Amino acid sequence: MSFEDLKRILRAFADDPSDIELSKGKLLFQIRDEMIEAEVFSRQGNLIVSESGTEELAAKWLVARIARLPQLADRILSYIPDEINFVTPAGTLLDELELAPRDEQVAVANATATVQDVLGRRPAGATHVLYLTSDAGEGKSTLINHISRVQAEAYKRKKTDWLLVPITLGGRPFLRFDDVVIGALVNRLRFPFFYYEAFLELVRLGVLVPAFDGFEEMFVQSSSGEALSALGNLMSTLESSGTVLIAARKAYFEYKSFATQAKLFDAIGSDAVAFSRLSLSRWDREQFLTYASKRGVEEPERVYEDVAQRLGASHPLLTRAVLVKRLLDVADEAEGRAELLQAFGSTPYDYFYQFVNTIIEREAHEKWIDRSGDPAQALLSVEEHHQLLSLLAQEMWITSTDVLKDEMLDIHADLFSELHRKTAQVARQVKERLKQHSLITSANSGRTMFSFDHEEFRNFFLGQAIGRRLAEGAVAEVRTMLRVGPLPGDAFDAAVQFLRRSGSDLRGASERLQALSKTDTPASFTRENAGGLIARMLDHGDVILSDCTIENVVFPPETFRGRSVERIVFRACSFQGSSLDGTSLMGCVFDACSFENLDFYASTQVQDTTMQNCEVFSVSPPDRDNRIFGPETIAETLKQFGFRIQTPSNNEGREAAGVPDADENVQLIDRALRAFLRNTHVNENVFKQRMGVRSNHFLDQVLPTLLRIGVLEEIQYTGGGNQRRFRLGVPMLEIEAAMVSSQGNYDDLVSHFERRTQ
Repeated sequence: MSFEDLKRILRAFADDPSDIELSKGKLLFQIRDEMIEAEVFSRQGNLIVSESGTEELAAKWLVARIARLPQLADRILSYIPDEINFVTPAGTLLDELELAPRDEQVAVANATATVQDVLGRRPAGATHVLYLTSDAGEGKSTLINHISRVQAEAYKRKKTDWLLVPITLGGRPFLRFDDVVIGALVNRLRFPFFYYEAFLELVRLGVLVPAFDGFEEMFVQSSSGEALSALGNLMSTLESSGTVLIAARKAYFEYKSFATQAKLFDAIGSDAVAFSRLSLSRWDREQFLTYASKRGVEEPERVYEDVAQRLGASHPLLTRAVLVKRLLDVADEAEGRAELLQAFGSTPYDYFYQFVNTIIEREAHEKWIDRSGDPAQALLSVEEHHQLLSLLAQEMWITSTDVLKDEMLDIHADLFSELHRKTAQVARQVKERLKQHSLITSANSGRTMFSFDHEEFRNFFLGQAIGRRLAEGAVAEVRTMLRVGPLPGDAFDAAVQFLRRSGSDLRGASERLQALSKTDTPASFTRENAGGLIARMLDHGDVILSDCTIENVVFPPETFRGRSVERIVFRACSFQGSSLDGTSLMGCVFDACSFENLDFYASTQVQDTTMQNCEVFSVSPPDRDNRIFGPETIAETLKQFGFRIQTPSNNEGREAAGVPDADENVQLIDRALRAFLRNTHVNENVFKQRMGVRSNHFLDQVLPTLLRIGVLEEIQYTGGGNQRRFRLGVPMLEIEAAMVSSQGNYDDLVSHFERRTQ
């Protein structure tokens, strides 16, 4: 650390930069109404600070005296709850590009130790981003909180020199990072000593690692790009230093299309950023039994076997942490467990509703009891509980928050009681008990903010609110909710399941959604959300909405994964990156539709299905790790999987002109550029390993062209040995557009960028 570095960091902590005087080895610094006097000098190449006769390295003095990290460690241990029943999850690690150039994923048995190891590396000359991914309710937040406490305890014992700081975004990625960060430090950890600039300086030093929890699926669903830009700006601010952990359901580089990652990547700019990913695995039998034993459950093996025999060992009730916790809450006795499993077995596709309903029945029949009269009566029916909680979820969604103030809960309780004509005595008890509901929890220690116990419960009741409004024909309210943002997938599921349970007309609901989509602007979230809801209506086990036409909607990513769709006509629809893993399409027609990308799998089944006048920009066969852009090869791939191509489309229109098949050079370029999704700067040796036997051809023939047309730029290599280092020279969004427009033709791709440089 130099004198200038010390002075810059001190300015970030100071109330006023003019309060710092550092000259001729003397430091005079006012911070938090305290005047600090010290001597600063260099000894054997190290910067030393001497205060009150005690000498310390400048970096250590900053951390302990100015940043007060020992006190922050105490606050983490005081205010981050200890999960006494914590079970260490397993996972798979996709390490940094330099360590795993061929995209190999490695199974890890101890995700806790792996996260600590990866975050503690501190690679020089680059910001390191670790993505922690899983489906909702599989332990991301619990793992982050656990590691933050483990690191804090190790820091106090002087076994480590960095802390993990959990920062909950709460599903609101559009918020400014400075507000979120300082809010987490001050409100949650009661640590008011940092400005945002000071926090960033400590991240750059490597002594703090922020863990941003709650990005959800923003990487692929945030059309506005606000969250992506915010994260990109953070990477740029860190200036190729520091480490960040981001918890999200799906990391942006899990998708083969560059378009979904481009906004984030392009916002990073020229800074060096390395990405890695740890995907948490669902629990197995051993982890279930470990958790049950820690909770003191009698005969945990019996509980596991009861559920496994009825629902299967891979059922979410046995493999997802949040559901296991709730299962053991409500099924603590064999008789109650048998009743619960009986309900699940009667409607296996709607198990989550049965699960939540069981919790609410206990609440309604055992806790929310009006004992003022004789006999005692339930304050609300089970259905009224559902309606009340749906109102709260709807309010959270429309106001873009996952917490509500206590007075807002009071207002909704009063409105609900008035709407349902409850007596004043009942209304007062509803208001009091709502804050104690088993599915509602306090969001802060002062008990002035409240949220759902888990995001999945919030999404479930949000879906119920949407389904109820659709069933009622309340088009204006539905439009308001669809416009807010991209709905979570489990909200789609809950909405359609509500319609099915209530016996609503699915065809009529589908037509209303199509009308909303058609009348709203193309940039609105309405079309995408309408597509997500309609997709759930088209497929459901033995109940299929068939022989209808779907027009003018946008289907979000992963719409048809694992679904069975029969006898549907899709007209003028857009399909974002579509995975066909486990998909069955039978007797369908796609007319004038566009497909961003189609990922085929061995499990894909297509029968008697036609494409006419469609645009398919790329396809990904199961036996290849890169996309196909060539129109003829796309058409052949579609035919191989059972599609009929009846009329000329972009897949066959150039066949008569004799355009060659997808060029091998384009495939090599796609493979090379995909490396930049995991590291913004890539060494020549990585290209060699990714290209395999075609590496010489790529390095001798293709790479010089990419440098000439400006797609790649050579930068200074600072590591050991003698090799070259490269970065992208054009925005990734433009690269994706050029790859699509060239339709797999190498000469057209080169010409596009040659015109750009002229």
